[in-house]
Amino acid sequence: MNTARYIEILTRFMKRRVRPQYAKYGLWFFVHGNARPLSANTAKQFLAKQKGVMQIEHPPFSSDVNPPDFFLFPRLKLAFKGNRYDDISDIKRNVDDAFELRLKKRLLAKLPGYV
Repeated sequence: MNTARYIEILTRFMKRRVRPQYAKYGLWFFVHGNARPLSANTAKQFLAKQKGVMQIEHPPFSSDVNPPDFFLFPRLKLAFKGNRYDDISDIKRNVDDAFELRLKKRLLAKLPGYV
C-alpha cells in the first residue's frame, strides 16, 4: 500500500453511504500506525483538511506486545508453517507442545553433561 491508496481508502470510509453511523455525528477518529504510508505528511495533511476528523498518533513502541514476544512469535510461526488445524483446542495443544519442546531444548543446552 502506498500513500495515494491509503488516502483513497480514507475517502471511501468517510462517505456517508459507507459508514453512516459515524458520519452522522460528524466525528471520526483515526489511529495512525507507524507504517510509512500511514504516517506520511500527505496523509496527515489530507486528514487535517477534513472537518470533524481527529488524528490520534500511534506510540512508537506499542505496549500491546511485550518486547520478549517479538522473539517468540516468529519462532512459533516457523513451527506451525504449513500445518492446518481442525479446531481451537488442537491449536492450543500444539502451541503448548511447542513451548514444552522449546523449554526442553533450552534446558538440555544448559545442562549437556547431565543427559
